[in-house]
Amino acid sequence: MKKKKILVVDDEQKNLAAIKRIFWEDENVSLEFADNGKTALEKVESFSPDIVLLDILMPGLDGYQVCQKIKESPRSSNVMVLLLSGKTALEDRIKGYEASADDYISKPYDVEELKAKINILLRLKGAQDELKKMNLDLENLVQKRTKELVQKEQQAIVGRMVQGIVHNLRGPFSGVKGFVYLIQMSLKDCLGPADQCSTELSSNLKTIAGYVDQCLVASNRLEDMINELLNKGRKDASKEKTVIDLNDVLRSELDFLQADMELKHKIKQTILLTENLPLIQGIHSDFSQIFSNLIQNAVHAMKTSISPKEISIVSQFDEQNIIFEFMDSGAGIEPEIQEKIFEPFFSTKEMKDDVKEGESFGTGLGLYTCAEIIRFYDGWISVSNREEGGACFTVVLPHLPVRK
Repeated sequence: MKKKKILVVDDEQKNLAAIKRIFWEDENVSLEFADNGKTALEKVESFSPDIVLLDILMPGLDGYQVCQKIKESPRSSNVMVLLLSGKTALEDRIKGYEASADDYISKPYDVEELKAKINILLRLKGAQDELKKMNLDLENLVQKRTKELVQKEQQAIVGRMVQGIVHNLRGPFSGVKGFVYLIQMSLKDCLGPADQCSTELSSNLKTIAGYVDQCLVASNRLEDMINELLNKGRKDASKEKTVIDLNDVLRSELDFLQADMELKHKIKQTILLTENLPLIQGIHSDFSQIFSNLIQNAVHAMKTSISPKEISIVSQFDEQNIIFEFMDSGAGIEPEIQEKIFEPFFSTKEMKDDVKEGESFGTGLGLYTCAEIIRFYDGWISVSNREEGGACFTVVLPHLPVRK
């Protein structure tokens, strides 16, 4: 059984000795003593008592002041404090409670009453410690579940993007196949009757050359898309910190998100990036995830919009920070929602267990994750409504010192 730690604080040695005699034979109690307030506070740090028996009238720091300091310190706020004093007036006891003392006993005290009060406070301390442990375990569990949900959301995002990528890949592939068929047909014409072949050979060869050129164009497009996908996969998989140009990350993410047919064909994209943006040190996938989430949220915000749909992204910087603004022409965000939008599990998107293909839903972790990542880099994110309509998300991140 773990010993209960009791710190006894009194400027009179006879009072310290009296407490020592009370617990002399109790093997479950470990005692420590202090004869002034300053020493008491030092021993609270080093001894980590469960309970402090604290005299009020002492030179220097009195018991009220010591109690207040114990309770105000995050490292000792859960330590129980039992005030002992010869003062019996009601106002003295109230003053003790105002100093955050847990209980009060008057001198001369009854030994059994003192033991009873100590036992009650020790049980209360044990219950508080157990509750603290349970809260910590719960917090760890929530963090674990949150991480799992974030990973699932990332997988869902990649899954939706893959569908768009496959759709985009079909175009170049169809082009390659179509032009190959035309080449075959033209070659058959060249291999026809000799007189036709001789008179039409030059024209057919030019036509074939044109088809071959189109094949090369389509193949190059396909190669670029595959390279971009592989490049993004490598960067997002890396967890090493590197020096990053956020403009490059944004451009790459925009290229990748063109797989979203809504974004590519139905939304006007206005991208105004300040050149020579200062660099930042971090993990590429962190910023890729932030930009991807904010862009896709903007697309979703305009999904039912009738007015012209437009996303505007602006980057700029000052002496200390890089600033990105993500603006959409949707309906905006109500003030009461703005206050909660970065909280975990809060979502404006409907959540369904039987989500159909292409149907929008949310876990309520996207913006929370963005905010947590940005906070990790000592930055911040905010949201506001634009006068012309729609919402604006502002991301501020400290940059590396600019080299002169």
